[in-house]
Amino acid sequence: KASYMMVTGIDPGKTGAVATIDTESKELTVSPLQTDSLEDLRSQLSLLCEPSPLIYIEDVGRGMPGNSSSSMTVFARHNGHLDAFLAVYCDPELLTYVRPVKWMDGVLTGVRPKGRTARDARKRFILAEMESLWRRSFSLSTADAVAIATYGLKEWKKLQQ
Repeated sequence: KASYMMVTGIDPGKTGAVATIDTESKELTVSPLQTDSLEDLRSQLSLLCEPSPLIYIEDVGRGMPGNSSSSMTVFARHNGHLDAFLAVYCDPELLTYVRPVKWMDGVLTGVRPKGRTARDARKRFILAEMESLWRRSFSLSTADAVAIATYGLKEWKKLQQ
């Protein structure tokens, strides 16, 4: 039971992002996931893990229906890089994989659009919910990471009780 902690949410993927919440100040920092090179990704994740944060990473290991096999292969390779770097630089006890339905149910208040064809509408819905909650603007590519970090913050608060 830690009284002070950083909570990080990671939305993996080429257009993914990292969001970190300081549990003391409630300051939120958001940045795109560095996917241009392995060195960029390694640098970003090694800095991320220095304060030993709780890390919640979206578990999308089953792939997205409708994606081509080549895009799923690239995504799987990228997730492997994420897993490897997090295993090296972060405390594995502080790493939690969370399914999209779990973090969405944990932080979204409205009825979200469902189904594969509603993916863009769902992204816009998540963006609107997070902008309302945090009272600031985000992009479609960072909103999921913010929501995952927000879910992680709620889980951390439960541990503090």
